[in-house]
Amino acid sequence: MAWMPAGWSGKRTWPTPCRLILSVGRLVEKKGFPFLLQAAAILHGRGVPFEAIVVGDGPMRDELERLAGGLGLRDKVVFAGHLTQEQLGHVYRRADVFCLASIVAKDGDRDGLPNVILEAMGYGVPVVASNLSAIPEVVVAEETGLLVAPGSPQELAAQLERMLGDPSLRARLAENARRLVETEFDLRKNTVRLGSLFAQMLICETGRAMPRRGRRSRRRTRRAHVPPPWRPYERLPAARRMAADGRVRTMPHRGSLVLLCSVLWGHFRTGLGGGGEVVRRLRTRGRCSSSSPTRRSWRWARRP
Repeated sequence: MAWMPAGWSGKRTWPTPCRLILSVGRLVEKKGFPFLLQAAAILHGRGVPFEAIVVGDGPMRDELERLAGGLGLRDKVVFAGHLTQEQLGHVYRRADVFCLASIVAKDGDRDGLPNVILEAMGYGVPVVASNLSAIPEVVVAEETGLLVAPGSPQELAAQLERMLGDPSLRARLAENARRLVETEFDLRKNTVRLGSLFAQMLICETGRAMPRRGRRSRRRTRRAHVPPPWRPYERLPAARRMAADGRVRTMPHRGSLVLLCSVLWGHFRTGLGGGGEVVRRLRTRGRCSSSSPTRRSWRWARRP
């Protein structure tokens, strides 16, 4: 699920001859910023007009600034540090190419699918990224972007030069990428899909379909509702059987936990509100009073 810029149509113009290369990310090893600087030095040596801005902060900032100075890029590369989402939106609208040269770090750390790639596509910025992890799922070579081998500044420089020098290529890739993000990574559409999955799991657990809107469906639901007695350990084996059958295993771990807790809490609340065994025992001992008009609004009373 991706954040989409509000009110942005995805149409872009390139008014100045000096193109802007944008890269966003935390300044750590797995982002591959040294290789981006080396590629920028190759472009500068070939006489390609460009500017580069790196948005983000991290432990490698001092090292990267020294590397940029050693490569003669002090007037070409700007380290902007941390920006707000509004400030970053202005930079996205100005950028001509988005580049993320991700690599596998020495400790094995790597990117999955960085959100900044989806944000750049949402703003209509053509993307050049590493062929690593899940990035090729959205950056399809020659369709929604350009891919390079991780850790190869020569190939990265060649693809950046190609992208900067071909306006029709930039426009085609940006349009295809924007369409992909709107179709597959829109937050509202994916929220509806996720809600339908939760509804299917609830139907599978309770064995009863969700009530439809309307007077008839509400009346039928009220007649069929019979609050069960409160039995604290009755639902736990059923939940374990549901997990063993694989009905929860296909969902993310956090979603499964939230779903299980919501179902168990629903039975607990029904047992208290419907006059279950716990309430009857408390009333027998004199610790609960039912003098209020409804059973659900009961209060505690002192022992006699």
